[in-house]
Amino acid sequence: RQDNDIYMDLPVTLGEVMLGAMIEIPSPEGRLALKIPPGSSHSKKFRFKGKGFISLKDASKGDFFINLKIILPDKIDEYTRELVVEFERQNPLDLRSHL
Repeated sequence: RQDNDIYMDLPVTLGEVMLGAMIEIPSPEGRLALKIPPGSSHSKKFRFKGKGFISLKDASKGDFFINLKIILPDKIDEYTRELVVEFERQNPLDLRSHL
């Protein structure tokens, strides 16, 4: 919590961010549906306007911010490893060329 805003790290799988997903998350007002678009990245942020805490000073409400955190399995089998190698081959990215 920061002032009337709420911040939450939401653990998600690689499949959920690559393919997209609809996830229910808890909030002070009950459960909310978060639509994760396909191709979302780690640390992508979402905002639910007015879904934070009510101000004690006036009638305003804070916002509810969601931060995606991709969680990977500790171990993968050989078949999964081969799938990842093939995925990397089919979808090359040059992420560090500017460094």
